[in-house]
Amino acid sequence: MSINDNSRNASRRASQYVKAIVNSDFFKGENIKKDPGKVQRIIEAISRNISTTANKETIRKDVNGDEGTMTDVTLTDYLCLMERILLIENLPAWNPHMRSRTRLAKTPKWHFTDPSIATAALRVSSDALLMDYNAFGLLFESLCVRDLRVYSQPLDGSVSYFRNKNGREVDIIVELPGGKWGAVEVKLGSDYIEEGVKNLLWLRDNVDTKRMEQPSFLMVLTTGRFSYRRPDGVSVVSIGCLRD
Repeated sequence: MSINDNSRNASRRASQYVKAIVNSDFFKGENIKKDPGKVQRIIEAISRNISTTANKETIRKDVNGDEGTMTDVTLTDYLCLMERILLIENLPAWNPHMRSRTRLAKTPKWHFTDPSIATAALRVSSDALLMDYNAFGLLFESLCVRDLRVYSQPLDGSVSYFRNKNGREVDIIVELPGGKWGAVEVKLGSDYIEEGVKNLLWLRDNVDTKRMEQPSFLMVLTTGRFSYRRPDGVSVVSIGCLRD
């Protein structure tokens, strides 16, 4: 609905959706006393931690600030309800068979079903995002997660991310039935493509192919204008061409 609209109307529509969630009656029938202020603060806290593995205690402290009293149990109840109404759709960690014995991350990354929820909750304009490269990058990653989920679901696919305990990470893993999988690195602009390629090739070379398949594809997903395949087999794809 907002794709062909101007940025002002699109932002207003996202803000109205967040307000509707905050003031809706989705707590009806639950043994929780609804507090719209707490719902708003939780959405804002997740927005500030979008595309990260911040633990639940970090979110709770962010919600509480200096004077809040929300307990871990209350936060958990709110988060479970938000997942049930499909407001939150966190990204699980992928645990492949690796040649190295390095432990793999298990903590999910925070995501909404649509990253516009985060921008609306934080009241961030498109112009302001262009001035905060880090925030823009995290939101762009969330957008790519959303799109890959949408495009893989008709194929019964699932989406996750990879990270080992040494900090080596690949942003998105797409898995299809039958053991097929591919890896995606999300990069803002052409200056970071080589970094993404390096991570993808490292993952390909360290997966235990005696116990699982080679990746069906390796992709750097970016904001660039052109899409092409490199001599090393990695595809560089503009997000505008992803559906094709």
